[in-house]
Amino acid sequence: MLFCAEFMSPDIVPEALRSVDKRALAGRARKLEIQGEYRIMRKRVIHYPTSTSGRSTESQRRMIPYAPPWARSWLGLGVIALVASCALNTESKSGAVAELSQVDNPALEPRCGVDLALVLDASSSVRNAETPADDNGAVDLVAGAARAFLGGFADTNSRIAVISYNAETRLQLNLTDVSSSTISSGGAHDISIGNPGGVEGPVPRTTGYSEHARTGSGTNWEAGLRDAFAALDDARPDVPRLVVHVTDGRPTRHINRAGETTREGGMSVHVSEAAEAADLIKDEGIHIYTVGIGRARRFLTQMQQVSGPDVFDQDDAGDVFDAANDDVILASDFESLEESLSEIVSGLCASSITITKLASSVDAPDAYEPTSGVDFSATPAAASGFDWVLPNTAPAASKTATTNDDGRAQFQWAIGDGAAWGSGTVAITEAALDGFELLPTADCTRTSGGEVDEFQATIDVADGTLSLDLAVGDTIACEIRNRALPPGAPPRGTITVTNDAGISSTPEPGAEVVFTFTIRETSGTSPVTIDSIENSVFGDLDGQGDCALPISLAAGDGAHGGDDTYTCSISVLVSGNGGTTESNVFSASGTDENDQPVTASDDSVVEIEDELPIFHICKLIEPDVVPPEGVEARFKVFIFHDGSDGDPYDIVSVYDDVYGEITDRNNPNVHSHYCISTLQPRGSTMCAYTAFIPGGTPGDEYMSSVYVQVADDEGNTADATDAVPIRIAEDTP
Repeated sequence: MLFCAEFMSPDIVPEALRSVDKRALAGRARKLEIQGEYRIMRKRVIHYPTSTSGRSTESQRRMIPYAPPWARSWLGLGVIALVASCALNTESKSGAVAELSQVDNPALEPRCGVDLALVLDASSSVRNAETPADDNGAVDLVAGAARAFLGGFADTNSRIAVISYNAETRLQLNLTDVSSSTISSGGAHDISIGNPGGVEGPVPRTTGYSEHARTGSGTNWEAGLRDAFAALDDARPDVPRLVVHVTDGRPTRHINRAGETTREGGMSVHVSEAAEAADLIKDEGIHIYTVGIGRARRFLTQMQQVSGPDVFDQDDAGDVFDAANDDVILASDFESLEESLSEIVSGLCASSITITKLASSVDAPDAYEPTSGVDFSATPAAASGFDWVLPNTAPAASKTATTNDDGRAQFQWAIGDGAAWGSGTVAITEAALDGFELLPTADCTRTSGGEVDEFQATIDVADGTLSLDLAVGDTIACEIRNRALPPGAPPRGTITVTNDAGISSTPEPGAEVVFTFTIRETSGTSPVTIDSIENSVFGDLDGQGDCALPISLAAGDGAHGGDDTYTCSISVLVSGNGGTTESNVFSASGTDENDQPVTASDDSVVEIEDELPIFHICKLIEPDVVPPEGVEARFKVFIFHDGSDGDPYDIVSVYDDVYGEITDRNNPNVHSHYCISTLQPRGSTMCAYTAFIPGGTPGDEYMSSVYVQVADDEGNTADATDAVPIRIAEDTP
C-alpha cells in the first residue's frame, strides 16, 4: 500500500508519535537530511545576483533542502522506510502551519573580527514611515544607521555582506572586508547602501539598499534570511559569524515550492518559513540578531519565534545588551536605530586595537599593500583589571600577534575594573623588517560610543613602538606603513614630531592655549634639514611665536633633547561651543643628507567643556504688606546672567507657586504681564505681572515663591528659585 506522509491527517498520527520531543526529532531529521538518508524534502532554488549581468547563473543557484517540520518528526521516529516509497505531490504545498524554530540560537563569542550578513528591510512601510515626514520616509535613517554600523567595523578584520528585501531579495554585496576605503564614497560598502540616482552598485540593476527601498512592497523575512545563509557559506570558521536582520514589521510573503514569492497562508506560514530559514543558519553555528524598529515590537513574538527568546529593549533603561546571548533587539524608533546597531559593534569590538600592516616594494616604493607575517606585540600599562580576549585568553603582561593575509593583527581585552585600567595606555611594538624603513606616523580611527574620530599617532621608529590610549569600550584601528629600500640605498633619515597643547580641555567659550611643537631625528644615521613647518589651522608656522626656518637636526642619539631635537611654540585663542573639540595637525618636512625626503605629522585636540547656565533671580512684590481683604499687587522677577561662557540664555519658564506659568499669555490668574525671552551674557532682564493677593488673617505671614528655568544654546538647562514674605496687615491702612 502506498501512501504519503505529507497528506496524512494529523488526526491519524499515532499518539506515540505526537508525544515525542519535536526539538530532538528535528535535530535527528536534520542529520538525516544532511546525510542524504531520506528524500522526503522539497528543494528550493535560491537566486542571488553575482554575475556581471546581475542575474544568477545555473552555477550560482543553491539548492537548499527543506522538510516540513512535522515530516522531520516522523522521519526522526524511524518511519523513513515507510514513507520513502511514497510518491510526493511536489506541485502543491500543504496548508498545515509548519513548526517554528527548532534550533537554539548559538551563543556568539563576543570578540572583534567577524563575518556578518546585514539584512535590511526595504519594504514600503519604511519609505512610507511618517517619521521623518518627507518623501524618503525612514529610508535615509535606515541607510544612515547601516553606514554607521559598517563604519564601526572598518579595519577590524571583519567582512560584511549586505542584503535588502521587500517581497523580493537582493544581494547588494557579498562578504567583503570592511575598510576605510570600502565605506568611503564610491567604495563597495558605500555603494551597497547606495542613494537614489547614485553610483550604480556592485551588481548591475541595483544602486544599493536606498534604491531598493523605493520600489516594490511586501516583507519577505524568509528570502532575506536565505540570502544571508547563502552569503555566509564563505564565512571563516575561526571568527564569530552572525546575521543582523533589521525590520520594522511582520512578514507578509514567503517562497513557495516553485521558488516563487507568495502571500498565501497568512502571517503564521510566513513566520514559520522564516523560522525554517533561520534554522539553517543557526544549524551552522551562526548567531542571529533580529532588530525590530518601532512598531515591530507588536510582533515581538514572531521575531522571537525566528531568532530566539532573549530580548534587549532599548526603551528599558535597566536593560543591558548581552552580545553573546541576546536574540532580539528592540529599537525605539527609526531615529534610534543607529544607537541600537552600535550596541552590536561595541558588544563585539569594545576595548580592541587592530593594526593593519602595509608595506611597499622596491619597484613601487610609494604604493602600499597589506603585508602578512609581521609580528606585533601589545603591552598594556595596567597590571590588572582586565582579561585578554585577543589574540588568545591566556593571562600575560604582553602578547604577540602576527598579521594575517589582510595585514591585520588584533588585540582585545575584557576590562572588568576601569579604575585599574586607567588611561588605557597600550604600547604596540613592531618587529623590525629588514630592507624597509618604518614610517613615523600611523593613521588611526577611534570609535567611541558610536562616534568615529580620525587621528594620527607618532611611532618611535628607533624601537618601533606606538603608544595608544584605549579607553574602556573604545575601538581603535591603525595603519602602519613600511617603505621598501632599494638594495645598497644609503641610510635614510627619519623624524618624529609632537604637537602638545599642554591641556586636554578648557571651559567654554575657550582660552589662550600654548601649543608646543617638537621635531626629533630618530634614524640615528643621517642629519636632516627641515624646510617646512605647517599647521592645518594656524597655517605656516615660520615666524609665528618662536618658530623659525630652516631647522638643522643632527643624527639622533636615541635620547630626547640635544642637537637632534628642535622645539618651538605659539600661543593662540582656542574657542567654541561647549561639547565641541578643536583639533589641528602639525606637519614638518625636509630632507636628509642624501636629499631623501623626511616628513611626519601629529595632531592635537582640545575639548571645549560645556558650562552649564549660571544665573540668579530676585523677586519683589509691591506692596508686600496687604490688607486682610486683599489687594492688587505688582510682582517683579529680576533675572541675572552670571555665566562666563558668553552664551545668551533663553527664558524657558517663570512659574509662580500661586499664579502659575507667567510666560503663558493666556494665564487667567495674572494680567499686565510681560517677560523678555532672552537673557544676554552678563546682563539682566525682568518679568513683571499683576495679580490679586487675597489677603487673610491679620498678622499672618506666608512666603511667595517663583521658579525660573533657562537654557543655553547647547540645550543645557538650569533652575533658580526665590521667595519673599507677604504679611497681612494688623489694621486696614
